Amino acid sequence: MQPPPRNNHSAFELKGSLFTLTVLHLLNTDIDAFTSQLKQHAQKTPHLFKNMPLVIDLQKVVDQNTDIDFKTLQYQLRAHGLIPVGIRHGNEKLNQAAELEGLAILSNPSSKAKPAQSQQPAISIIHTQVITTPVRSGQQIYARQKNLVILAQVSAGAEILADGSIHVYDVLRGRALAGVSGDKSACIFCHKLNAELVSIAGHYLLSDSLPDIDAPMIQVFLKEDHVCVTGLPMKR
Repeated sequence: MQPPPRNNHSAFELKGSLFTLTVLHLLNTDIDAFTSQLKQHAQKTPHLFKNMPLVIDLQKVVDQNTDIDFKTLQYQLRAHGLIPVGIRHGNEKLNQAAELEGLAILSNPSSKAKPAQSQQPAISIIHTQVITTPVRSGQQIYARQKNLVILAQVSAGAEILADGSIHVYDVLRGRALAGVSGDKSACIFCHKLNAELVSIAGHYLLSDSLPDIDAPMIQVFLKEDHVCVTGLPMKR
């Protein structure tokens, strides 16, 4: 038997980290309807789904008699570039079925913890990260525990994230996620909104749901857990 490797030759180490995961809320178990809608979204925003990890939320369909074909569900998601990581809000029956298909079972947020979360942001934002060059396709910028200010355009296929608010003083394309650590007061500001996705504290809108607003500045914010988009007048 070979001795275990020394610490300086270890093959791996485990560390906690923060990742942003998109949540897919399953509204019914009709796999044909699911596949059709998924295909439509993929055609509208072909770059949005590329290698996107997501969690499948079963809260709307959970029932003792519900059966979900997780094998076909995963196949359809992966066929369109999505990477299903796990499920949440399932019951014992659905959790077991998901585990058999290799999906992780994510713990459900505690209902007792929600009021405390709504009273104050999860992280206090005290700094600002400033980017002066364009954010190009495939590039990701994450302002950890900061607001993010970009003085140039954000290209399609790029992803910008911040624990605080995001300010883009040009055209915003790609994906913009503000308040990723749970700050519901975070906002997204830009001169022109052509994004593939905008998100505030995990709540999001896709490009086909964004209104066409002609204004000097556009604000994206969260109101009663709904993402809102409005135009702001230029102050004199």
